[in-house]
Amino acid sequence: MAIADSIKLSGPLSNGLRSKITPQSLNWLYTYFSAVVRQEDASADYALSPNLKPRLARLELAPDGDYAEQIDRLYAEAPTGPAKMSVADVTAGNGGSILLGKSGSGKTRQLHDQHSRLARTSLAQVEQLRLQSDANRSDFAPVFLPVYVQMPAIASRIADLERAGNRGNLFQSALEGYLSQQAGSPVPPGLLSEVVPVILADNLEQLDLGQAPVFFSRFNQWFSTITPEARVIIACQHLGFVLYYPWFRPDQQWQFFGLYGFEWPEVRPFLGSRYSETELDQLELTGLTGLFIHPALCKLFTTGSSARSGLAGLLDIFINGILGGNTANARKLAQYSQLLGDDFFATATIPTAPASPASAPQINPAQPGATPSNPNQQSATQAGAIQPKGDASS
Repeated sequence: MAIADSIKLSGPLSNGLRSKITPQSLNWLYTYFSAVVRQEDASADYALSPNLKPRLARLELAPDGDYAEQIDRLYAEAPTGPAKMSVADVTAGNGGSILLGKSGSGKTRQLHDQHSRLARTSLAQVEQLRLQSDANRSDFAPVFLPVYVQMPAIASRIADLERAGNRGNLFQSALEGYLSQQAGSPVPPGLLSEVVPVILADNLEQLDLGQAPVFFSRFNQWFSTITPEARVIIACQHLGFVLYYPWFRPDQQWQFFGLYGFEWPEVRPFLGSRYSETELDQLELTGLTGLFIHPALCKLFTTGSSARSGLAGLLDIFINGILGGNTANARKLAQYSQLLGDDFFATATIPTAPASPASAPQINPAQPGATPSNPNQQSATQAGAIQPKGDASS
């Protein structure tokens, strides 16, 4: 796959700032990229198709760093504008990008996806360069060095270096230490001047605010003066970003993007093995498609085990798995759902399995405090999943 398939060249990269990659660096890069590919393959989440990509939209600059209203608007309004963007597009066109979204919106999954794709592309490029003589390496596309890091972990490394009395650029020292650990061998001298680092930093909202001043001081020094051609994507839950916004320098021209779930027409084909076409049509009529355009919920509802398949199994997962068997909340959900006919509560068989301290109680309307929504409600007499009258598609 050509390098342009994963990340495009723009900005400082077109000025030929990269040094020639030494044979020592090529060998190290081969080891590192191979390790990344193996690790990403071993930890890959195959519950959802890799072809499913959450929607991305560019956000307007918020002077106070509060993007909550814009993110909420993305979820509420139908997507408009040009063709759907990808994280690769974000990385290609911007030096520094902030990826904001709600919990479970797919931020981590997208960073790992970009990490894997770039590692595979760069591994193929390094393999070609290793076959060439040194004299033939004068004209080559830049090699991108993707690095997935947890923001709290890299900040802790910097704090440890600071306490140990280290001098110089502590962000680069911490980054090289992390890379050495990942590859199993020390980073060759000058490596970061021979490649284009692509930092994929996750979970900014978990960064200790007490470590933030030192971290951003060292990071800004590295990003602005030492490696200005680097690519950086920082992912953060949108409500927490306002706490860290003051440390992002305007001269770095950060771009902000909102991540807001899948598109239903793209999700539906991947649900055919679990739900019939009739059931998928019913999901569209009820508005429950929102359960599947949210990446985290989509994973839950397409991989969770259930005593029944189809829509009855969906309700079983939702009520007993997510709502913890809470009778009142379950009935409120059921009353809003057009999937359930008027006779549902009169004919339903609901679990009566005894609760234990280690597990959530199963729904049992015969328990004290349970109020039937239908005066003809029958008491539960049989353990098992929720059993609406008729088959799974009724």
